[in-house]
Amino acid sequence: MRVPLNWLREFVTFDIAPEEIASGLTRLGLEVEAIEQTTDDTIFDISITPNRPDCLSISGIARELAIALRKGFREPLINVRSSTPSGFRIIIDNEELCPRYAGRIIRNIKIKDSPDWLKKRLEQCGFRSINNVVDITNYVLLELGHPLHAFDLDTLKGNTIRVALAGKNQKIKTLDSIERKVPDETLLIWDSERPIAIAGIMGALDTEVRPDTKNIFLEGAYFSPLSIRRSSKSLGLKTESSYRFERGTDIEGLIYSVDRAVDLVLDICGGELTDVLDEYPSKFKSSEIILRPQRVKDVIGDEVSHEEIKEILTRLGFPFTFKDGDFIVKTISRRSDVNLEIDLIEEIARVRGYEKIPAKMPVVELSFEINKKLKDIELIKTILRARGFSEAINFSFMDINSLKALEIPEEDERFCLVEIKNPLRKEDSFLRTTLLPSLLENLRTNIRFGIKDLMLFEIARVFLKKDQGLPQERLSLGIIKWHDSRPVLWRDNLNPFYILREVMDGIASEFMVKEVVYRPSEEPFLHKGQSSDLFIRFNGNDIKIGYMGIVSQKVLDRLDIKTSSPVALLEMDLDTFLSARGSSPVYKALPRFPYIERDISVIVDNTIPAEELRKLVITYPSDIIESVSIFDYYRGGNIPPDKKSIGLRILYRSRERTLTEEEVEKVHNEIINSLLQKTGGSIRF
Repeated sequence: MRVPLNWLREFVTFDIAPEEIASGLTRLGLEVEAIEQTTDDTIFDISITPNRPDCLSISGIARELAIALRKGFREPLINVRSSTPSGFRIIIDNEELCPRYAGRIIRNIKIKDSPDWLKKRLEQCGFRSINNVVDITNYVLLELGHPLHAFDLDTLKGNTIRVALAGKNQKIKTLDSIERKVPDETLLIWDSERPIAIAGIMGALDTEVRPDTKNIFLEGAYFSPLSIRRSSKSLGLKTESSYRFERGTDIEGLIYSVDRAVDLVLDICGGELTDVLDEYPSKFKSSEIILRPQRVKDVIGDEVSHEEIKEILTRLGFPFTFKDGDFIVKTISRRSDVNLEIDLIEEIARVRGYEKIPAKMPVVELSFEINKKLKDIELIKTILRARGFSEAINFSFMDINSLKALEIPEEDERFCLVEIKNPLRKEDSFLRTTLLPSLLENLRTNIRFGIKDLMLFEIARVFLKKDQGLPQERLSLGIIKWHDSRPVLWRDNLNPFYILREVMDGIASEFMVKEVVYRPSEEPFLHKGQSSDLFIRFNGNDIKIGYMGIVSQKVLDRLDIKTSSPVALLEMDLDTFLSARGSSPVYKALPRFPYIERDISVIVDNTIPAEELRKLVITYPSDIIESVSIFDYYRGGNIPPDKKSIGLRILYRSRERTLTEEEVEKVHNEIINSLLQKTGGSIRF
């Protein structure tokens, strides 16, 4: 942006070299890229960042210069003149896209060349002179940063201005003599019959101010930056007006800009002001920001006194009060970039001077808990890699249809979805509530590429939406195991369900979680009878941490995963699991005496979990029972349809002596009788 030095002097009084001005502005974040010396003035070429639309004007730059130099800032005086209403009206159909629209009707003006001083100012800033009225609107745009537009009043129909969307199949010939087809959602300015301007971008050719124009309607408005940006992009039309509206203008400063232009028109073009209109249905509401001095110190890294904060806020123009040692600061319309406490802290640092921030080595407080958790996660990864699993890293997004494909009911907490405002694609519109869909998609992709054996795990966060506040985050572990069912010499055809169980038991053992409880799962996407919910014993309670099992063939078919081999999955909540880890291990001497092994095969009802049988044995009151494991599961043959056979292997051992066959046999028979009595089962011979 080109800024003449003498124009700045109209807002701020100073007597310093241009180089010092450039240095002061650059320190405040307004980079002066070049200084051009002309015969009678100095021109600064200043780069304005997108977050500072308030500086897209001479007055905005002058306000920053006043802050840098600790000088007063003065605005142009406006002579308010009376007007005579004539029944002209403004209608805003879309208040969201146009919350304010103002107009002034000036009659009996004379269109002619602009005075030399006005032409010179425009030329210095890169604008060409057109006529006195158009030049005045451009002058005010440069001076105050608010785009204005003048219509030939006598070309408007029906004494009405309406702000509304284009609708279907709308065309308009703009000031550059190009007829443009306007997208449906483009905001237009209409008279009572037709569009007369593309809002915030360019006016129509047939309503422009011409040499024979006698009466004008001077408009000023505030338009939604998003709407103007979208319209400008879709039309491929960039103007000085759209450049400013896209970044946001000052809705509260609108009338001042319009009346500044009216003053110049009456002084330069003559005429009488007859109508003053201002439709402002969606008024600007200032919000309050709590600014904590301690927070200012923490962020900036230096002590900033109350008096210094007060002085900087005053120079910036933010109203404030005090309450309980904090500053209660009100937002202002011209600084749309300042809405949070951190924004104010940045302003204080900027105005105070970044060079005043002391150079200090950062203080890093290491958290043992964080490091411990990272080590725990790395240990789990090591355990899984040692068992042949590879780590998968997937995006944290998911499609809601993936939950429906798994037949998960909508009342399930996994439907507490956090929606993404700007997803990369429609299919990834939500944050993951489970790792399962990503792992199944990994499987589908690998099968398509001819992979015959897949062992993957992923450790990542899942997100569950809450009624209030931020979503709940959980660290989750997901594992998938699959291999092609065709026989291979080097591979055992073991059901992958048991492989995942061994993995789970191994992780639990490594973290000294005393007992993992497996109970039949009701997950709709898992095979009944080949799935378990995972529980851990913690503080006397059984806490569910996840599930494991074989994915049902119906779900695999629905997901277009082309395999008839079993697919085993495991998913568990690592945060809960790690919180239940045991204390430091207690070391014992290796047993000196041999064990005696006995097996039991018992036929029980299908409804009795195998784990319950194991627990009945391991909890039997005897000090020679060392361990109990399940080694066999069988249905069919001569076993009734509602029954199943479970094989239990018991190891007996004493730490004081060698056991005799007689005492082992006695305890073993007692266990069998107790087991049959409590389950109603029978021994399978």
